[in-house]
Amino acid sequence: MDPPYPEIQPGIPLHPQAAWYFQDEIKLRPNLTVRLGLRDEMATKVNEKNGNSSNYLFDANGVMVTEPLIGKSPLIRNNEDA
Repeated sequence: MDPPYPEIQPGIPLHPQAAWYFQDEIKLRPNLTVRLGLRDEMATKVNEKNGNSSNYLFDANGVMVTEPLIGKSPLIRNNEDA
């Protein structure tokens, strides 16, 4: 008998991240030093090596659906296109 859920194979999760920080210090007077810094971070969605990701869905009553949505994006819809 087949299980009531899709057979999910373990994958290799990927979550690329990058960050950088730049700082400079300028002495304007003997008693005044100005320090400025800039930082940026980037994090992408979690997926596996084939680009798939999953998301759990909820029905109209707020109950979690037992079969996860598996696809190329964990997002159900793109709000930019709405």
